[in-house]
Amino acid sequence: MSSPSVSVVIPVYRAAEYVGEAVRSALAEPETLEVILVEDGSDDGSLEVCRRLAEDARVRLFTHDDGANRGAAASRNLAISHAEGRTVAFLDADDWFLPGRLSGPVAVLEADPAIDGVYDAVGVEFETDEAREEWQSSMGGGDLTTMNRRVAADDLLSAILLEGAGMFCTDGVVVRRSVFDRVGLFRTDLRVAEDTEMWWRLAAACRLVPGSLESAVAVRRRHGKNTLTPENPERVGAGFRAALSVYRWGRKMRLPPEKRLVLLRALLGAVLMGGGRTGRLLRSLAACPWLPATREFWRVTGGRLRRGGRKV
Repeated sequence: MSSPSVSVVIPVYRAAEYVGEAVRSALAEPETLEVILVEDGSDDGSLEVCRRLAEDARVRLFTHDDGANRGAAASRNLAISHAEGRTVAFLDADDWFLPGRLSGPVAVLEADPAIDGVYDAVGVEFETDEAREEWQSSMGGGDLTTMNRRVAADDLLSAILLEGAGMFCTDGVVVRRSVFDRVGLFRTDLRVAEDTEMWWRLAAACRLVPGSLESAVAVRRRHGKNTLTPENPERVGAGFRAALSVYRWGRKMRLPPEKRLVLLRALLGAVLMGGGRTGRLLRSLAACPWLPATREFWRVTGGRLRRGGRKV
């Protein structure tokens, strides 16, 4: 077996009772070079727990300069900036890896330098009935967060955003550290869906391939302290903000026109799904009888309209 090469990134916020299990599950993987904890200004004793965990030479602990809570995106960015592994795996502090979690992705990445990352299925465990009900109402239920079919890397963006082919989540992602030089780091102005926004960027610009889609490689825990809950006001409009961010990023990166069109369609879809005056207006337009012809025009032309000599 090759030498350990994976930096496991774990942002920690109010996870004192869980982070120990997360770290132990990561250290149990032979492919793990290091576990990087970033304590994000918790008020529940998480920092003290992390300090004890960092007594293991393979666990490195960082905090933000001012000791404040800066969010998961800033914490992951700090960890990535210190990562020494060739490969980065992500794990939330209240979740855990299942045995053998890293062996498959590492083998794929070592076998093919053209592949940038691997995504796998992630299971879920509920601590309370309320957590189960919230999951079923907000996420549609299901025991796995996964893609529902195997998708070629070039087709992944469209499959996720337009074709309803499922999704993958943070605990199921392993990528080469170098991908962040290409797509940038996590958006720190997004407190919700900052991870989803990153996975869309990776799907647009990198070669991601499926690993285990039928069996979980990690487990995400649902409990009363999860960030993504119905009570979190930042959930409102989170999908739109993520879609807008990726669309703007795609234009700046000068992605191929077909990729930018996918991002534009996803952005319009996010607006249609949202509330407010704009969403109501667009839903009304969607009911107009002339819209199918308009859609067909855009499909045929690929949106190649010009305004003042500039492509729209």
